[in-house]
This record gives sequence, structure tokens and C-alpha cells, in this order.
Amino acid sequence: TAPSGGKGKLPFIHLQQRLRSSPEAFARTLEAHAQGLERKGGPVAREQGELYRTAANASLDLDPETHGVPDEIQEVERAARVREASALLSPTEEARKLLAAMRALAEKARRKPDAKTLALFAWLRENCCPAIGLGADTEASRKWSDRRVIIFTEYADTKRYLLDLLQQAVAHTERGEERIMQFHGGMGDESRDEVQRAFNAAPAVHPVRILVATDAAREGVNLQAHSADLFH
Repeated sequence: TAPSGGKGKLPFIHLQQRLRSSPEAFARTLEAHAQGLERKGGPVAREQGELYRTAANASLDLDPETHGVPDEIQEVERAARVREASALLSPTEEARKLLAAMRALAEKARRKPDAKTLALFAWLRENCCPAIGLGADTEASRKWSDRRVIIFTEYADTKRYLLDLLQQAVAHTERGEERIMQFHGGMGDESRDEVQRAFNAAPAVHPVRILVATDAAREGVNLQAHSADLFH
């Protein structure tokens, strides 16, 4: 049961938000919650610490006001807040058993497409390419239409989750390796300009059709020249 108020309620709010975002985001936050209860780090803490250092080093010369805070840094900071708040809780033995069961379920589901992703694949098959997500043996057409779509997500964990599933889904389509790009916080000017030029180019000129972006793409970036479809 979630606490009625105070800092101890933060992990439960985060878990609810992340569960609505993706199985991967939920699994990572659940691990941070468990680490906080155990009052120690762990594999995810070390892994995210490395992501933080890599992102921080890559963004030393970037202005957060212009380029956004690197997504990885935001994720590490969120996880740290969850661990800190979870360390204040005193779970019962029953709650610990329930947490262990939830962690097992989350680990099993974290890299599989959820209902929202399957619905997205269905829309992409109808509007972009009939062979998306159907594998190498499908008889569906592997050709792409000129339609472009932007997929927004708040969390870097969900962005990585979607990119992985989308790349698998388009792998056997025509020029599948060129169809997806990403836009995220902490990108340098050159990388930002490259994505913007590609996504705003005429579909006959550039093969990109799907852009997966975090909220950093909202900051003064025009991506609408040839795209009117948006998922959030």
C-alpha cells in the first residue's frame, strides 16, 4: 500500500507513471525501488552510473538550455530519487514477497511488445509498410509509403525500448536499416541538424519514415515539413 503522503509516496507515483510508459521503464524503476529498500546499489545502479558518466562526458560543451539535458542523466537522477525515497520505507514481509513476484514478472515482460506497441505496429502496417513486424517469411509488401510519423516519449528507457522493438520490426522491410532515426536531449548541433534535415527532406529524397524522440524535440525544432502524424 502506498503511503498517504510525504517523500515515501514518490516511488509509488513513479512506478505508476513508468508502468503507463513501457514495461522497460517500469522494470528499471522497480529495480531502483528494490535497491532503495535494501539500502544498497546493484547491477542497475552501476549500469545507470556508467550511462550518467558517458552522457556527462559527451555533453560537457553543450548548453542544456539549447540542447536539453541528456536523457541518460535524467534517467539516472530519477532512479536516484526513487532509491532515496524507498530507503525511508519499512516494508512488511508480505510486501517484500509481493515485490519479489513483481520483479520476476517485470523482468519477463520488459523487452516484449506491450499492447500499445502492438497497436502502434498495426497502425504502421496500415499506413507505412505492410510488412512491419511480420518477420522474414511474410508475403506482405515490404515497400514503404511516403508517410512519416513522430513517436514521442518522456523517458529514455522507453525510447530505447521502442527503438529496439521498432528496429526488429522493420528489419526485413525495404531499406529497413534507414527508416528510423532518434532525437533526444544532449545531442550536439551537428546531430540535431542532421536529424532535422533528414526528417524534413522530401520522402523521395531521404528514406527515414519514423522518428523516436524524447521531449527535447519540442524545443524549437521544426519536424513538420512532411509529417502530420504524432504518437505520444
